[in-house]
Amino acid sequence: MELPIEQVFETREQLLASIQQYALSHGYAITTIRSTKDKNITLGCDRGGVYHDRIKAPDGAKRRKTSTKRIGCPFRLYGKRLASNQWHIEHDVGN
Repeated sequence: MELPIEQVFETREQLLASIQQYALSHGYAITTIRSTKDKNITLGCDRGGVYHDRIKAPDGAKRRKTSTKRIGCPFRLYGKRLASNQWHIEHDVGN
């Protein structure tokens, strides 16, 4: 994914709306990975991570074939509230 410009936003809602619009225009969606209400927010690609099968099939039972959109995308955005109550966004493309 092409990286958005690191910039400052007036509110958290403006930050989220701008990043989501940018991601949608490039064929992706952004999800909240972790956040605290007034301090910071970690955003990531909707295709990040790996699928974890949480349902165990009984012995001898056939498993239904499933699919997932997760491809292990390492894309992360970090939003942090500044002392001026504005929000600054930084990106990290992973390890």
